[in-house]
Amino acid sequence: DILFIINIAERPSSFYFQHPIFRNLKAIKNNRAYVVNQEVWSAAGILGANKVLDDLFKYLPEGT
Repeated sequence: DILFIINIAERPSSFYFQHPIFRNLKAIKNNRAYVVNQEVWSAAGILGANKVLDDLFKYLPEGT
């Protein structure tokens, strides 16, 4: 499992990683949760989609 969190509330990452609702998720337990840039992941259109895809290469290991 992989979880991407768009941090609209601009909370510290620890809020999500330690919150009772989140910390029991498999992605959190396996260090596969990422707080991503709101501006990039909320962008619309083909350019926005390309920015998200570029970001995915940073977070996902090859072969995933």
